[in-house]
Amino acid sequence: MSASATPSVRRLRSTARAMLPCPEPESWLDVGTGAARFPEAAKEVFPYTAFDGLDTTTRVLDALAAERVDEAHLGRLTDSQVTTRLRARYDVVSLLGGRPLPADLRAALTLLRPGGHLLLETEEDPRPQLAAQGCEIVRTTRRSAHVPDRLTTPLTRHLPPKAAARLHPATRTLDHALALLLSGTRWAKTYRVIVRKPDGTEGARTAEPEVLAAQPAAVPFPGPPRPTPPYPPMPSFPPPPATPPTVPLAPPAAVPPAPSAP
Repeated sequence: MSASATPSVRRLRSTARAMLPCPEPESWLDVGTGAARFPEAAKEVFPYTAFDGLDTTTRVLDALAAERVDEAHLGRLTDSQVTTRLRARYDVVSLLGGRPLPADLRAALTLLRPGGHLLLETEEDPRPQLAAQGCEIVRTTRRSAHVPDRLTTPLTRHLPPKAAARLHPATRTLDHALALLLSGTRWAKTYRVIVRKPDGTEGARTAEPEVLAAQPAAVPFPGPPRPTPPYPPMPSFPPPPATPPTVPLAPPAAVPPAPSAP
């Protein structure tokens, strides 16, 4: 990995570390993953998590071949085939960059298991829309709108190699300084939000009486008809034979002793 790409990897690791206070996920889907650079960096933070990627381009298939993701999915987040196949499958879904539409947020919540977490980095505040859907806002931070390498990369591309190599340390230091100085200020237009999907326990408790009321009444099993009075007479049986009297037994006769020898 080149030195110019190192800051971006650090930023991706920082994004992954934001999930450390939450329970360790077993499965994680990165939406719009592209070449899966974020899952590759996040695996260093969560080595026992299975990372999948969703993208509209075939770059995600190249990432699968390079083992940067465990599974690759082609399509849009809002496609019915995607939401049906991946419904309630992931502990974490990440949407990094851009401006997700309300339909994207609803689809991302569909792919989460109850109690799962949605990780967002977006230019607009998504909290009102997510709170309206019953999600719990776990954490919110403001990230700098300045991305490291914004100055370094153009110099590398457009300047002669010797001049770019001479200016590279200064531009790289300035990139990091701007990212740190702008973070948390009113110029930091990137929101990093972690929300928790409701587990549905309270909703299931509330809906239970309605479900019971909607069920049809139990129908008794007919069974055999019960007899009504007057009942038929019981059949008569002959009395048991009388027991003969017991006769006492005579004691056994005494046996005379044998005669003694003369």
